[in-house]
Amino acid sequence: MRILIATTFIALCLLGCKSTEHNKATKQKAITTSLITTPANQDELIYFKKMSGIFISVYSGISDFPLGYDTKSIKYLDELLNSKHVRESKRRDYYINMAGSFLGEAFIHTYGGEWVKYNGEYAIKHDRNHLSFPFGKVYRVLENGGKGDIEAMYALGALTPEQISDLLKENSAKNE
Repeated sequence: MRILIATTFIALCLLGCKSTEHNKATKQKAITTSLITTPANQDELIYFKKMSGIFISVYSGISDFPLGYDTKSIKYLDELLNSKHVRESKRRDYYINMAGSFLGEAFIHTYGGEWVKYNGEYAIKHDRNHLSFPFGKVYRVLENGGKGDIEAMYALGALTPEQISDLLKENSAKNE
């Protein structure tokens, strides 16, 4: 049940839901216009890959399996970010940069996409209307907790907002 709630919450966040009226007013606009983004530059791409590699190297030595860009490693990341040691760490920025880079690279390796900047934030652009914000997600999990949130975001990574909306309707109908 918690995963369903987390998945629904994340899906709503990915859809940019603010209110029903807002969704109705912006749905058509989202379908017909693309998001204006700027590709990450070469130095930024190198940094993301380097930080992701550090995460894999450090935590493969600590975990009981070699980390990679897969669901099992994402689950490990989710558990790590929800651990008391990491959530209370004085090196939060380091964890955000390292884990956010890893999560973003996992999106790219699994679903495709590219690093971009959107409104001053780094994101993974999956298609013209679909962005994932790995650093923002890691920050929110460290700030508020949320076991399963990283896993749910990753699982929803390949879905467009329209597919997520359809999935939510399907789940809602099953629960009635």
